[in-house]
Amino acid sequence: MPLVWPDPRFAPLSDMRSIFPTSLRLAELKVLVVGGGELAERRAKSLLGAGAVVTVVAPTITHGLSQLHAAGDLIWIRREYQSGDLKGCWLVQIATNDPTLNDTIADEAYSAQIFCFKGGDPDGATAWRPAVANLGALTLSVSADANPTLAMTTRDHLLELLKEHPLQSDDA
Repeated sequence: MPLVWPDPRFAPLSDMRSIFPTSLRLAELKVLVVGGGELAERRAKSLLGAGAVVTVVAPTITHGLSQLHAAGDLIWIRREYQSGDLKGCWLVQIATNDPTLNDTIADEAYSAQIFCFKGGDPDGATAWRPAVANLGALTLSVSADANPTLAMTTRDHLLELLKEHPLQSDDA
């Protein structure tokens, strides 16, 4: 039976019971970022921070991505996305302004069973990033359906509470 995307078995995104919160170990795993703009740069930096082996596919990239490429921190393939670019990837971040291309990449990722972040289209993605903050050994992660503003606001409030009332633990 061919795979159909979006999978009609998925619950609506507004039903948060349909997600599985998790943390990923990406160290030394291949991750593809498609697009070369500001979103691609932010995501590439986060992925590199997690130790992922990042490849960016885009005809042009930001100055920040260019610096990371020049330093040898990521691979840049200077062209448009092509079918097959996902081979060997564990995860893909789509960050282009082309909805048709984004859908094509998401379809290919789904067929290959590769988790897909699809910037600006959480309903068309199999994964999305929560609002994240780090405080010492603590990583705070907040999801709020498809409402990034609510997630960021909640994260910021929780972070302030934790700063005002530090946890009393030998592990924190």
